[in-house]
Amino acid sequence: MAHCRPPRHSNLRALVCPCCAKRFKAAPPQGLEPSSPFGPNLRAFALYLRFTQVISFECLSHLFSHLLGLDISKGALVNMLHHSRQSFAQQASLIRARLLSSTILASDETSVRVGKQNWWA
Repeated sequence: MAHCRPPRHSNLRALVCPCCAKRFKAAPPQGLEPSSPFGPNLRAFALYLRFTQVISFECLSHLFSHLLGLDISKGALVNMLHHSRQSFAQQASLIRARLLSSTILASDETSVRVGKQNWWA
């Protein structure tokens, strides 16, 4: 029995309509870029696993293959994550701007024992 795999953008099927006998090609799902066969949820999952769970590209490739039946090369994973850089750079820029416009730049609750009392920085 063959493994079922989701169609990639370049592998969308061209079929014949049973009613009118005209050929048509399936439209790609919304949000699926023409240059990438991977949607936003898979990209987000790869980002999470790579940077939060610190899983190597080789292990990610094996994980997607064994758990999801997706053959994704290490190079494709690198490209997938590289294309996400701009979105993260924009958000980091917005966060930086908010921090620099604030009246307090740094604040933590580090305690220091002074005499017999707790003081906070």
